[in-house]
Amino acid sequence: FFFNDTATTEIYTEQIVGSVRCVQETDPNNYLNRFQKANVLVKLDRLEQALKELEKLRQQIPKEAPIPILMGKIYKKLGRTDKALYFFNIALDLDQRDQQKIKALIESLYQTHEFTEDLDTLQ
Repeated sequence: FFFNDTATTEIYTEQIVGSVRCVQETDPNNYLNRFQKANVLVKLDRLEQALKELEKLRQQIPKEAPIPILMGKIYKKLGRTDKALYFFNIALDLDQRDQQKIKALIESLYQTHEFTEDLDTLQ
């Protein structure tokens, strides 16, 4: 999303969130809608709201790996590597097909952490 001013951005953001909410109200049992809503919230940097949606979704369909993968990515973005690792490991247990992708996400946690530690020792 690229808009010229903050007011325009906020208007479009609220319209997008409203549209997603409307779709979800139309079919509240459609899990894909809830997952898409979480993705939209992540893109809008509303990470806490996205986590709430994903936690509800995880309660309803606990064996779907994309849910903990997205939760892990959010926690990584929030700097919570412990929670990110927890959810990536859940996804690893659930999905045999995407093992390489999930392992790469786990490795990225350590690469970021090691880089930060190296920077800290230089200061």
